[in-house]
Amino acid sequence: MSTPVNRILLLAFTFLFSFLFFYPTFFFSVDELSYVTRSLAFSEGRSDLVQVTVMANEFSWAPADYPLGTAFFLSPFAWIFDKGIFFSGAVYVLASFYFIYRILEKLDRVSVLPFVVFLVFPPTIYFSRGVMSEMPSLALISFFCYGFFCWESGWKKFFLLGVLAGLSILFRETNILLCGGLVLLPCFKDARKFIGFTIGVLLGIIPRIITSSYFYGDAVYVKKAASFDWLAIGHNFSLYFVITIILLPGGLYVLYKMKGLFARPIQISLGLFILLHLFYTYHSGDHSGSLVSIFYNGRYFIPTLPLWCIAYADFFKQYTFVDNNKLKQLAIGICLLFVISFQGFLNYLGDKHEEVAVDIFEHYNNEIIIYHNAAYRYLNPLHGKIKQLMVMEETDKLSTRAYYILSHRNKTKSQKKELNQHLKQLKHPKKLVKSYQIFDGTEVLVFAIDPDE
Repeated sequence: MSTPVNRILLLAFTFLFSFLFFYPTFFFSVDELSYVTRSLAFSEGRSDLVQVTVMANEFSWAPADYPLGTAFFLSPFAWIFDKGIFFSGAVYVLASFYFIYRILEKLDRVSVLPFVVFLVFPPTIYFSRGVMSEMPSLALISFFCYGFFCWESGWKKFFLLGVLAGLSILFRETNILLCGGLVLLPCFKDARKFIGFTIGVLLGIIPRIITSSYFYGDAVYVKKAASFDWLAIGHNFSLYFVITIILLPGGLYVLYKMKGLFARPIQISLGLFILLHLFYTYHSGDHSGSLVSIFYNGRYFIPTLPLWCIAYADFFKQYTFVDNNKLKQLAIGICLLFVISFQGFLNYLGDKHEEVAVDIFEHYNNEIIIYHNAAYRYLNPLHGKIKQLMVMEETDKLSTRAYYILSHRNKTKSQKKELNQHLKQLKHPKKLVKSYQIFDGTEVLVFAIDPDE
């Protein structure tokens, strides 16, 4: 094997080894609760994971109705064992590694440095340990790019690419923008390619239509999300500048300097993607702080990594002084250290949160627990089953002692405000009986509710 291949394999092996050694068992986003519980339900042959409350009402553990592709692809991992779902992230990363390598091999641009960028992009490691839709999207877009760059050109190729583009919205709607941007110029220049791609897209969206109709009762169902507004640009500009210049080192400059036959399609695809997100009004920093926004807004760029890797490979081919051996060794060393240490840190953080979940189930699960989504990290089917579940809408009929668990980041004003609002919703007398403090700033509060007092 050539030296670049050995180095790429070293990165892949280190990622996989550290992933398994620090195997994730805890998720951090409320979005993941929906993916996890639906995948658990699918693995058991059910459409949803429901539980009967103490008032004999059905409660769904999926708080939001997302496109179902992510949950479907998680279900085989969940079928092996519940926390097997987390291994999916490693599979998606390694599959993407393979397709990106094959693309660079085809383009005569093989270098270890694009893979270094891939792994040191912080959201990659963070979300590879979770179950968000960005990770299967990453694998699918990598495969799409492999088809675009490596398959023999013609009507059939663009038909198959269209099918993949249509299927991509089974995970995230914005995936089709990446796919469409990449094929825009070839389709514009050749009507047969355009027709083939269009027919393929129409076939590819059928699973999305069928699943939306069956599960949500609407063939064109789209989950309600934040809006798009040109005024959001001012708020988002600095965040996405940091992501595309610092987290993706010199990314915009590297993209601008691309040359050759495939430069323009990649520039169009990534350009449209960045522009769309500049208009998107969701900014996680408003709720969770600036550091968190780098991860949670940065995650949108995970499916774009195959295109960035090609751009970096082209840049390193043009400017060989960047691709010298000493720099490669330094970059590989930094990458390996980052991957192992970040996996270890996230494992430690997850363990601290999981200890809270275990303690709550051990000490408070013999009486009624009033569930609120603010405690989703700790009270969910991955950590145990609530024996007597009550939801907020039922609390006016509460007649015996119950426990109400809430969580917030104690350094975030907006979450403090939310905490107070949650407490006001519950009209019964409340007494704080336990407070868990986690080093990342998270505070978990347990209130005893005694309606007779």
